[in-house]
Amino acid sequence: MPPKDTTYIPPLKGLRILAAWIIFFHHINPVTDTYSFGYFFLKEGYLSLTIFFVLSGFIIANRYEAAAEAKWHFFRQYFYLRFIRIYPVFWLVTTGTFLLLYFYDKKNTANWQSYWLSISFLKGFSDNYKFWGISQTWSLTVEECFYTCAPLLFILYKRQRFFVRSLLLIYGMGMALYVLTPSSAAWFETPHFMLYYTFWGRAFDFFAGYGLYLWIKKHRILLPKKGLLTYGGAAGYGLIWVAMALMQAHKIQTESGVLLLQNYLLPLTISIWIGGLIHEKTLFSRWLSTHWMQQLGKASYCFYLLHLGVLTKLIDWLDVWQYFIIINALAWLVYRCVEHPIHQAMKKR
Repeated sequence: MPPKDTTYIPPLKGLRILAAWIIFFHHINPVTDTYSFGYFFLKEGYLSLTIFFVLSGFIIANRYEAAAEAKWHFFRQYFYLRFIRIYPVFWLVTTGTFLLLYFYDKKNTANWQSYWLSISFLKGFSDNYKFWGISQTWSLTVEECFYTCAPLLFILYKRQRFFVRSLLLIYGMGMALYVLTPSSAAWFETPHFMLYYTFWGRAFDFFAGYGLYLWIKKHRILLPKKGLLTYGGAAGYGLIWVAMALMQAHKIQTESGVLLLQNYLLPLTISIWIGGLIHEKTLFSRWLSTHWMQQLGKASYCFYLLHLGVLTKLIDWLDVWQYFIIINALAWLVYRCVEHPIHQAMKKR
């Protein structure tokens, strides 16, 4: 079953670091005028998280859907490969962060409960705990939920063509979790949390990527091939980003409007964008495929883990752009010296 190298698509690797950069400037906004459009524009940069979710839906399907079968050896190897891809460097960074907090944080925010909830990914199931430890890693809980469901989704689709029904089933599970969880429990507390911070609310992001894979598999090619998909999808993404920023700046955001734009229209435009990057040769896809964008793209997971946390205290001595350069360099070093060697060694087993 092992994934083949033919599944590697260079522009998508470059897109990962681009999305991580946008999230960086969402978290560490260089615009100081809090009333300017630029400030609100970067504040809405969290929308790039949807790029990661849609990419995961496409990439996991592209690598594993064809080999999916209801046999133990498939599940064993699939989950092992996912584990060694995500967990070792996550555990190292998280443990290192908590050790630093324990010994050097005067507020003493590090404790065994927050550490356990972080390394087990359980914190992502709670609105109260989701930002504990390395705050941005709540999104890994969403990713891990998809990784867990993906093999079953692939097998169901191959046997019964369940796609829409699978998505509706996931929504139903999310609703049941919210309704059946006691109000006194510190899990799945609010509808807002369920819709925007859990797999059951963000499932359409992954299904947009998975659906793109199925479309390409069936039709072999996307039309047209003159950059319209690439630039059209990117423009759609940009327009939604601008619309969300304007709504935030003028305080006219509504729950239904944000839900429609962020949870449904945005994943669709990103899937079109990704489809263009796969099948169209454009200046943008060539830039994403350059050597350094590939290197930084491979280090994008380390960049995501490192950019916000105890290292953020360096901002006290550096400006945002200096910190940005340092985190990129550090992420690449951690990838080359830690993540990649560990992953290769465990993969050989």
